[in-house]
Amino acid sequence: MLYFLYENYPYGNGEAFVEYEMRDFAANQKEDLTIYVLRKSDSCTKKFVPENAKIVFIENKSFRILFSSFLKLFHKSSLKEILSVLKNHYPEGIFRCLYRIYRYITVAESFIDQYKKNCDNNTSNTFVSYWLNECAFALTQLKRKYPNIKIASRGHGFDVFEERCYLPFRKEILSGLDRIFLINIESKLYFEKIYGSWLDTSKIEISHLGVNLPEKIPQKDKADIFRIVTCSSVITLKRLDLLIDALSGIKNKKIEWVHFGGGPLLDDIKKYAKEKMAQSSVKYSFKGQVSLEEIQIFYASTPIHLFVNCSDTEGTPVSIMEAMSYGIPTIARNVGGINELVDNTCGRLLPKEENPELIKKAIEEFFQLTLQEYMKICENARLKIECEFNAAKTYTEYIKKILSL
Repeated sequence: MLYFLYENYPYGNGEAFVEYEMRDFAANQKEDLTIYVLRKSDSCTKKFVPENAKIVFIENKSFRILFSSFLKLFHKSSLKEILSVLKNHYPEGIFRCLYRIYRYITVAESFIDQYKKNCDNNTSNTFVSYWLNECAFALTQLKRKYPNIKIASRGHGFDVFEERCYLPFRKEILSGLDRIFLINIESKLYFEKIYGSWLDTSKIEISHLGVNLPEKIPQKDKADIFRIVTCSSVITLKRLDLLIDALSGIKNKKIEWVHFGGGPLLDDIKKYAKEKMAQSSVKYSFKGQVSLEEIQIFYASTPIHLFVNCSDTEGTPVSIMEAMSYGIPTIARNVGGINELVDNTCGRLLPKEENPELIKKAIEEFFQLTLQEYMKICENARLKIECEFNAAKTYTEYIKKILSL
């Protein structure tokens, strides 16, 4: 039996690209699976789920679970984590970090409780977490009770690099997993450097994410309005402010900027765009949170000339893959695993530094290209995805690796 653990999938707006691997699983595997969901989103949106999948919600806030978790704060491993928080002064602050330790424990307790209720008594079960966070921790705690099960986890961005946030029980999680699937080479090198002295790095594998190749790609004419698209949550690290600064400095060119995605800073970013681009010829629109299908329809029906990513940190963004699969070149800063996706043959890879002027110049370079030069870059963008990030290949290989554990 195969079990997947997600934070919200198939509900809500997060983990949108899990749908690719679920569709691949449904198309190629007949084995039953159970999808454990940490919490159900308030959104009524429900993504694709294979017919042979059962959904079980993990989160349990009963007094019994909460009290049991509180007692486990006094176990040796928990006290070690607490002392680490008190000693290291993490940026999130002591109380937030202490709560995170408690949350990891409550999720593990809730998951084990739910698994016992639905257990099929098959000791050869395989469990896979989508994130190296509390879900992965829950798997390691389950394995203590059922040593013969196999457990694995993906790792993406925030859950890979310790510099981004406090990650409790790190050594316990990484040591306890049977396999770790990281989405880019940078993550693997990081693990080998930081954890190589105690972690068996032979169990780390690169497993790229991927997207389905669209059948229809709209024709583009460089003489038309130059259309730029971004797609991300509207949060600080996505740095939409850098793009706004860059666009506000471009003169005498008809530009339309379309952004897909919502978030807590959406109103602030709208206000900033209005202030900075009040005197420019740039037209812009914020589409808010929309489904993956709506974005794909837009890409298939609208000539788009550039996709831009200005993030401070990233994993290997599926949003870039999606755009490139439609033959859309990408401008992005060289952070995370973006350099495995973007180079000067299929877009422009910029330095990590926060420099709106570099973004502006990169956009203006595309104005100067001949149609033939531009179309070659578009072809290369599509080819990059077809060869290296094609969901038909990447997810099939990933599922095979899971089933072989």
